Amino acid sequence: LFVLDLSGSMQFSMVPKNNPNDDPGRPYDLPGQGEMSRLEAAKRDLAKAVGGLRDGALFNFVLFATDVWTWSDELATMTPEMRKQASDFIAASDAVGATNIYGALERALALAGAKGGATWSAPVIDTIYFLTDGRATVGLSTSTDEILSFVRERNRNAGIVIHTIGLSDAHDAVLMRRLAEENGGTYVGR
Repeated sequence: LFVLDLSGSMQFSMVPKNNPNDDPGRPYDLPGQGEMSRLEAAKRDLAKAVGGLRDGALFNFVLFATDVWTWSDELATMTPEMRKQASDFIAASDAVGATNIYGALERALALAGAKGGATWSAPVIDTIYFLTDGRATVGLSTSTDEILSFVRERNRNAGIVIHTIGLSDAHDAVLMRRLAEENGGTYVGR
């Protein structure tokens, strides 16, 4: 399950800028010529990941900005046709809005089958890849501790591995590192 941040700041450069001093004609933090935006980097990485999924694998995308939505209402089964549809969808994605990390994780864990509580959840997805460039700015909670507590409770009897990828120096490295560490995953800051 791939969770992708589509907030407005994903249009910014991977390398923070000091515009308008760098180039008075460009708005703050937008990529210069030959530079990649955070969204372009995420799209490139997701395209590789989708290309590497074996036929028959279950997958989906949870997308978030101010709101949270999914690419498909249900988990999709990878086929050559589905791979093309997923790749086309990734390429066409655009970024606008705020950053609802709590809502994105809530939707992803529900879709994966993590129910929380004291009994084993038997999830249908075993791994979540969470990509963001920012910090929680909207949603039920924007607190790092509350987000981690929610995930801890929801995932404790499901055992879903959560890998985190933080794009640029603007992401909440504490949240991303702890989210991965507490859920058997790996954290990568880019």
